[in-house]
Amino acid sequence: MVLFVSHTHLFRGARLRGEPADVVAPTPVQVVFSDGAEVDALLEPWEGDRFLLSVAPYTTSAGTALDAKTWLLKPDAGDEWGYAVADRLDT
Repeated sequence: MVLFVSHTHLFRGARLRGEPADVVAPTPVQVVFSDGAEVDALLEPWEGDRFLLSVAPYTTSAGTALDAKTWLLKPDAGDEWGYAVADRLDT
């Protein structure tokens, strides 16, 4: 499964496009950012229609190194994206 991100990195409010509603158990996914950078992640069902997305460390196309982080995704109805980052769960 591939998740496409609206920006070069994840943050509260960033949007994702994909089919996570089909995920019923922890599932490896590929995350593709708007700058073309790709990273492995784990998508897990959480409460109700929300998901946890645990992203491995990666480097943006501009060379910025980002640490591993876990994000809470929520449905984002109303456009083609489908999901948005609700919060970061680790510090």
